[in-house]
Amino acid sequence: MNKMLALAGGAVWGVLLVVITFLNYFSGIISGIWLAIIGNWGNIIFGILISVMMPFVYSIVALPTMLFMLPIKYFIEKNNRIATSVFALANLLYSNAIIIVWVMAVFVYFTDKASGSSSIPLLLWGYSVALAPLAYMAKEEPANSTGTAMGIFLAIISYLSLMIMWLTTGINFAVLIILAVIVATLNLLIAIPIMRREGREAILNKSSKVYED
Repeated sequence: MNKMLALAGGAVWGVLLVVITFLNYFSGIISGIWLAIIGNWGNIIFGILISVMMPFVYSIVALPTMLFMLPIKYFIEKNNRIATSVFALANLLYSNAIIIVWVMAVFVYFTDKASGSSSIPLLLWGYSVALAPLAYMAKEEPANSTGTAMGIFLAIISYLSLMIMWLTTGINFAVLIILAVIVATLNLLIAIPIMRREGREAILNKSSKVYED
């Protein structure tokens, strides 16, 4: 029984990876051409503009994370693991909350414009718009940054979940709240092992980088 469940889980994970890989590489190209063919240039241009602006806006909205770095560095130097973990967790949750809000905002905007023949291309275009700036910002992080990778993964899962619900049952405010709670819980479950694995030295190095910037 356990073996069957493991095989089923592996199969689902494999399919999910294929879907994510396909969307990451081709969603922007396919949806961009599709929208251009049907003359939906307004959403193409708007998507490009907000995608380009997002890293700049993110850097402003994420400024409060620097406030978390001050006590993190202090408690690391004092060897206070509990306090360090609390502030590091708050820092990670805040950063990922910005990402989730961004993803939801992009999704809601483009699905609000979607109707008829433009529905599918706008869903795909929204995915590309939401993920492209996150991928760009991730290039500035170390290749082995688990927190960054999981932030992008949460963004992908959030968008795909919203897409599936929109195509099947529809989206309302209650659904968004439920999804936000689920994502926050997943975020918390991911954050704790990340902090344990990366350790306090990684956190200290990150705080030092913030001060240098």
